Formats: sequence, structure tokens, C-alpha cells
Amino acid sequence: MARSFHRTRAGHHAAMSTPLLETGGEDRRDAGRRDHVALDTRGSDMRTLERAFAIIRCFSPEQPSLTLQQIADRIGLAKSTAFRLVGALEQAGYLVRLPDLRYSLSLEFVRLAGIANRSLDVARLLRPVLEELAAATGENVTLNSVSGNERVCIDVARSKSPLIGVNKPGERVPLGLGAASMVLMAYLPERELQVVLPSAAKVAKCSAKELVSILATTRSQGYAVSHGGGVGGLTGLSTPIFASDGSVRYALTVVVPTARAKGRVASLLVQARQASIAASHKLGGGCGRIGPIAAGAPREAATVH
Repeated sequence: MARSFHRTRAGHHAAMSTPLLETGGEDRRDAGRRDHVALDTRGSDMRTLERAFAIIRCFSPEQPSLTLQQIADRIGLAKSTAFRLVGALEQAGYLVRLPDLRYSLSLEFVRLAGIANRSLDVARLLRPVLEELAAATGENVTLNSVSGNERVCIDVARSKSPLIGVNKPGERVPLGLGAASMVLMAYLPERELQVVLPSAAKVAKCSAKELVSILATTRSQGYAVSHGGGVGGLTGLSTPIFASDGSVRYALTVVVPTARAKGRVASLLVQARQASIAASHKLGGGCGRIGPIAAGAPREAATVH
């Protein structure tokens, strides 16, 4: 009896073991299915976020309000899908529906921009861009801004060959000297430009009309080159950095000995342009306003002597 009982228990154990293994297999398959569903959900959530951000980026200073159809067309979505996303953004307080049934960004972005401005250290934010450009070109790179009728050096990334005469952080130079001045003035609002124009023209040793022409060329080409305009023997190649509202308050400048700049101006401008695009992205600006540098040497009209 004991032997029979043992066989029965053993047989029972064997019989029970298979379903347990099968159950474990089912559990693993179920877990796999759940993981797959979770991954699909995360992917879906990410696509929804990407589409929501794409809708927000549709708006610009040139087109501050858009119809639902315009939004759908710009991001390549069906109108019904755009309707759901726009509705969600409106309910969350990020979009406003206007009386003419167009949509615009809400004042929530003003609040967020204020927080960003208070916490944003532009020099620290753009420092990696300056350092990368200095390493790529082997030249010194400066970050400049406007303060009244002066150009202020915000930061400097020095190459392995430091130059005497390169501005130091905090150093001020009258507007009208150097390539950075031309870029910064070229993108000033008209009212601000008219204030600084007389003194800048005097510094640049040209008439106000001539300076306006130089600035127009600088703006249309998106860069300025100065041979000895700031410091004798040095060439500056400057490009604009765009903020999220399309304004230009900063300029990036590669400073190189004029003798070493020969034959390199066009290639240095391409590198400076790429760095400006990267810097603009960091400030929330796009690269659409920064056109390509034409092959070959830049046109003489873009050069300030």
C-alpha cells in the first residue's frame, strides 16, 4: 500500500507539474503581451507629445494666429486629429480660440518665458557652442550683445593660439567697430537703430546713409566680415543668433589674424553659421531665418573694412 501510495503521489506530482509549467509559460506570455502594450502606449504618448509641440511651434511672429486647417496642413495631420490635439491644448490653457475661430498661443507662454528669462544664463548656455567652434576652427570665438550705443563682449572661447586684442568678457566697444557691431545693428528694431545710427556712423567713419546700406547687406546675407575694423591685423567673421521671437540680441564672432584668414573666409563663415544655428536652437529660435553661405568667397558688399 505504501508503495502504491508513493506511486500515486509521484504520479500526481508529475501530473501537476506540467500544468504548473504551462501556467508559468502563460504568465510569461501574458507579461510579454503587457510589456508590448506598455511599449505601444509609451510610443503613442510620445507621438502625441511630439504633435502637441509641433502645433505650438506652428505659430510665429509673422503668423500669430492660425485656423484649424492651417495647423493641420502645417504638421501634416488629418483635421480630425488636429482638432482633438488643439482642443486638448486649449483646455490645458496653452491655446486660445479667438472670436474669428482662429487659434493663438495663450498668455501662459508669457509666464513661462518670464521664468525662463530669470533662470537663463545665456553665456553658460551657449558656452559649449563657442568652445566647439573654437576647437573646430582653431581660432578665438566671442559672444557679443548690444547695450545702448555699445557692443559688449559676453564671453570668449579661446583657441590654443590666444590673440592679443581679442575682447575680454565685459569689455565694451562703440557700435560701428567690427563685424559683430554690424550684425547686431543690422537686426535692431528700426526705432532702436535710429537712436544709435548717428554715433555708429561717426565711429565707422561713413555717412548714416552708407551705414544703413551696409547693414541692409549684412541682414540680407546674414553675416559680416571685418578686416581690422575692431583691431588692426585681425579679421572678424560674425553671424546672428536668433531668439524665439525672431529678434537678434547676440552675435557670434570668429576672430582670426588677417594673414591667416586668407583663403579661409568662406569656410570659416560656414562653420560660424552652423554654430549660430545651434546657438539659436538653444535660445528657442529656428534656423529658417539663417540662410546658407554661398560657395566661394563672400561678396565684397558684406565686408566692412
